[in-house]
Amino acid sequence: MPNGKPLDIALSMNSSWSDQIVAHGVLATGLKSFGISASESLVEGTTLSADLHSGNFQIAAYCCNESSPNPIEDFVTSPMGSSENFTASGINKDDPGIGYGPVENVPGIGMVNIPNALNEEYSATGPGPEMNKLVWDWARFVDQQVPFLEYAAFNYQIVYSSRNYT
Repeated sequence: MPNGKPLDIALSMNSSWSDQIVAHGVLATGLKSFGISASESLVEGTTLSADLHSGNFQIAAYCCNESSPNPIEDFVTSPMGSSENFTASGINKDDPGIGYGPVENVPGIGMVNIPNALNEEYSATGPGPEMNKLVWDWARFVDQQVPFLEYAAFNYQIVYSSRNYT
């Protein structure tokens, strides 16, 4: 690090997410190959949720919906959305979550409270040119500011009845 101390990264994930445990094991191995000390921390689900809301983590696994027909919902349910970061109500009200924002300058949108702006846009914007513009603006913001990275994508397992489908 700039202060001369070695970088040590702790990777936190829900102990019941076997796929994320494997993915983080690969990540830790990759970091170690670059000389970066990395440790994995498996925690129970409610502990991980509390840690995410309080910002008490370095790198953590988080699963977003990523399958909504409304692309703004994908930003709302991401780590920068109001369900995790600077929530507006509930026991975690105003907690920093990922510790990013809440007020930031979003390209094409301007200086906004991120969770609040996403909630408003999600409830007020239907398909069309305005949604296309907003999705582009938020995507540029994520790409430029990098409050989170998509590390791994997994195929969804679809449950179906063999009585009705072959």
